[in-house]
Amino acid sequence: MELDLTNESSSEFAVSKLFECWKNKDFKEAEKYIQKTWLSNSHENEFEKMFGGFELVDFYIYDKEIVTDCRHEVRFRVEMIFKGKHITRYGNANTICETARYTPDTKGQWGVNPISLLRWVK
Repeated sequence: MELDLTNESSSEFAVSKLFECWKNKDFKEAEKYIQKTWLSNSHENEFEKMFGGFELVDFYIYDKEIVTDCRHEVRFRVEMIFKGKHITRYGNANTICETARYTPDTKGQWGVNPISLLRWVK
């Protein structure tokens, strides 16, 4: 499947932008690319609390699975430094297209569920 990291209305774009924000430690900007439902149920600065201890060095988005019109799994690899150790992890970013919280809709905006970023497969 061909990925388009420049298409603002694609799930892979949302994942890429979220990773860029994480890499730059711009956690406020990252909220633009997080799933609306997750944000509405999280505490203030929750994403930063979860990921601020990981220094994202690099990332690569290499595939996606279209589960439904409003849910895609975007496959990624991340290179991080955690507690002084360089680690590589692979995972599937769960992305949801929503117009509002609890409202999946193809006319909405793609957002990443941050918990899915921690479910590493390697």
